[in-house]
Amino acid sequence: MKMIVGNHKMATAINSCDQCTIKKCKFASTSIPSSCPLPNTNTIYITNVRPDVIEFAVEMEKVLRDNDYKGGWDGCTIRELVTVIENKVVDLKQTQLSDKTKEAIDIANYAMMVFNVIRTRYEK
Repeated sequence: MKMIVGNHKMATAINSCDQCTIKKCKFASTSIPSSCPLPNTNTIYITNVRPDVIEFAVEMEKVLRDNDYKGGWDGCTIRELVTVIENKVVDLKQTQLSDKTKEAIDIANYAMMVFNVIRTRYEK
């Protein structure tokens, strides 16, 4: 898969997985091979998004997919998700530098879940 992101000129590629590449360009999109573990669509259009945001989002998606067997967050309350975030923040403070990115991704995923629950249940 190639996700095309950002500015008009092609720039440095950021590897997101063995089969995937993120490149910075706002005028293109490409097909995704079926072997790719990331988004299950044929074309991704991403424009004017910071490459760091895309790289982080790809890492978030990898963790979410690794945990798909757990069944998702549809049955979770906001309070339950916020409690997990609070515990993850404590973990982030106490963990070694090498594990801080994993904790940061976990916190972001749970924050996304809170966002999703609010948007889908309460903002109709």
